[in-house]
Amino acid sequence: MTTLLERFLATKRSPNTRAAYRGDITAFLAKFGWGMLAYPDFCRISASRMSDQVGAFLAGVRKIDEHTGRVLNPQTWNRKRNALSSFFGYLVDWHRYPRNPVRIFRLLPTRRKSSTQGLNASEVRTILDHLQHIRDDRKTESSARDYLVVLFLFHYALRRSELVSLQWSDFHPRQGFFEVVQKGGEPRLKPLVNEDWAGLSEFRQRYPCDCPYVFHGVRRHPKTKRYHPLSPAYIFKMVTKVACEVLPYKHITPHSFRCSFVGIALDLGVDPVKIAHDGGWADLKMIGYYDPRDYQQDSAIAMVACHQGRAK
Repeated sequence: MTTLLERFLATKRSPNTRAAYRGDITAFLAKFGWGMLAYPDFCRISASRMSDQVGAFLAGVRKIDEHTGRVLNPQTWNRKRNALSSFFGYLVDWHRYPRNPVRIFRLLPTRRKSSTQGLNASEVRTILDHLQHIRDDRKTESSARDYLVVLFLFHYALRRSELVSLQWSDFHPRQGFFEVVQKGGEPRLKPLVNEDWAGLSEFRQRYPCDCPYVFHGVRRHPKTKRYHPLSPAYIFKMVTKVACEVLPYKHITPHSFRCSFVGIALDLGVDPVKIAHDGGWADLKMIGYYDPRDYQQDSAIAMVACHQGRAK
């Protein structure tokens, strides 16, 4: 089964998807001791028993509010359900497995708005100004690099995995674009702002390095003796630390800049189709999902309540 799992994972282009699916499916196989089972023996397990085991695994994942009965982690449950369904679907299509036992479990409803907190233009400027002040005050490679990291996260609505994979060879300033390998392994061209390229060029000139990655550590790895690209974990830690210093009333993560890109672009009247293209979303519904702007103040409920208050 472990061999089949690796063959299945090889069909997924995104390394993030492969890692998530490997963890979820391995946990399922290990729970019932099927990881080392030969595939013919795995096929002999009855359909009803397999469905029961899938149900037991998913039930162990689900967290329930003891007072309301509401599922507290529907996105996690759906992710693990989809991982199992995709794996069994692969077995059905390519290895003559009888049927997919996961399809009887319907996806749980999830919230239609992202829980990621966004920033308005002023708040983004506050964070960038703070990082710029640190850069000018310390005059170190890491402070100059971190400023550019946040600048690129926001200006180009980049995911952490996309940013850390950027190489100097991906940039084509004469043509005015650079290439990003997005989620799922799909390459996409993004227009390059002249001022941003000027900032990168100045950074490279001031801190020359033979590392092909744009955003890398400032010291060579002790074992490989090479510069390694920044890890997504470092970017998360750096962003949350800086944001906590200047905007302690908000929970800001690197994804917040991607969310903020959507809200600010909408405020500027940018066509949602262009926003979706720049963000790498195939579905325009994602624009509404990530739109961080507050509609509560202008809602019908707020207006009626305010009118009633004035009437009194």
